[in-house]
Amino acid sequence: MPEKLETRHVFVDTSIYESKNYQFHQHTLGRFKDLCNEQNLYLLMSSIIDREITSHLTKKAHEAAKHVKEFKKTIKILRNLPELKHHGIFDELTKSKTENLLLEKYAKFKEEAVREWVDIDLAKPSVVTEHYFKKIPPFSDKKKDEFPDALMLISLLEWAKQKNTRIYVLSKDGGMNSFCKTSGGWLKAVSDLDEFISLVINVELAANASISCTTLH
Repeated sequence: MPEKLETRHVFVDTSIYESKNYQFHQHTLGRFKDLCNEQNLYLLMSSIIDREITSHLTKKAHEAAKHVKEFKKTIKILRNLPELKHHGIFDELTKSKTENLLLEKYAKFKEEAVREWVDIDLAKPSVVTEHYFKKIPPFSDKKKDEFPDALMLISLLEWAKQKNTRIYVLSKDGGMNSFCKTSGGWLKAVSDLDEFISLVINVELAANASISCTTLH
């Protein structure tokens, strides 16, 4: 975990969203979204991450609707008790409705939080190929099919160089974190979103306190 905030540019891997149950407007991700919306952080997004999240949400929506349907059969005796607080579980919940609601929340998150999209075309095929054959992270003996991650990370690194700015890469993926360590300091790996948010908030509080002291004097 960094001791100070070196940059406000941040990129979040799908693994972080997954670990927070895709609760984009609540709890940790909700606080993160607010920091981005207030421009205390500048969230970068890749089409690869976008597609991964959309795919995961669709899959989870269909699975959840299926499990709810099965569960309602198990507890059907409770249909006789409409006065129960949780009787609403018997309302119809289709796969498409669940999917649409989840995707709407995700779309709202992107609208409020994402500052800029990083074009994966910034990743040169020759560089990706070199990483693959030399087994340079995110590729390895155990992870040979990491082309999406490679495209995403190499394009992110190129973006950082072009903009002359470091980027925090929030991820729980070992391959992605290893790539950041070989990026020459352009990409800084962070695995704990909660600690990172605390760092940003503390930096903001310290900055505001400094401004207040200057004003008083």
